[in-house]
Amino acid sequence: MRDHAASPDCRRGSLPCEPDRSPLRAHVPPTRPMPDPPCPHDATRRGPSSPPPLCRGALTVEDEAILAECANLLPVLRGHIEALSLHRYTQALSALAQSGNRYIDVQAPWGLKKTDADRMRTVLWVLLEVVRHLAIASQPVTPALATSMLEQLGVPAGEGRAFGAIEGMGHQLQAEAPLPSPKIVIPRFEEEEGAAGAAAARSDPPSPPQLTEAELAEVVAEVGRAGNRVRELKVSGADKEEIGAAVAALVGLKARLPPDHELNQKPAKKEMKQKAPAA
Repeated sequence: MRDHAASPDCRRGSLPCEPDRSPLRAHVPPTRPMPDPPCPHDATRRGPSSPPPLCRGALTVEDEAILAECANLLPVLRGHIEALSLHRYTQALSALAQSGNRYIDVQAPWGLKKTDADRMRTVLWVLLEVVRHLAIASQPVTPALATSMLEQLGVPAGEGRAFGAIEGMGHQLQAEAPLPSPKIVIPRFEEEEGAAGAAAARSDPPSPPQLTEAELAEVVAEVGRAGNRVRELKVSGADKEEIGAAVAALVGLKARLPPDHELNQKPAKKEMKQKAPAA
């Protein structure tokens, strides 16, 4: 009989510590350590048909505050519509968007990525909820933009995009749910050099058509008569509307003249004579 303490399997701890009374024994392979349970945040270790788990962490006071603002968005918007204050509708959307900007600046998920990944995921989930509320409520104002935002969030068309989806908590985004491939919702506007030159050319006033000598003389005479009319109205103390109409007619006549015509040149400013100092 061998002492069980001398058994190599017993020393490895793979077999129960009991005396070995048989001279011959079957080989028992050593036990292997059990693999770690899959991380719920690792989407690559989940089956394609299994739903993503809800891995949102505990909500902080800041999280609850901005989510409460989201929950209050629909009643506020309905009040503005009932009062026919359509401009306040968009102001309420802008206010929530500004709250989201302040939230992300304070929470700084880019820093949490290195220090607290679970908290980072919670912050991003809260931010996506803010975007979902804004996108659904923006559909009457900017339908194409709102649809692009909802597609980026993976919100299906139908009931999930109705106003009732931002009332209550039944349609919240499922944390860790896969999102579509990211796309630019609002592309950056960069004007090309050719387009910029064309726009600059369009901004220049068009040159007046070429006039014959007879036509030019007639326009000059009309400009003279229009100028006299303006002076007469000013001297007689006419009202501003009448004087303004006469001035506009004068300016329109001058626009028919060539740009380098003497009537289009501004008169030189008279230099003020310096008075001699009193003795």
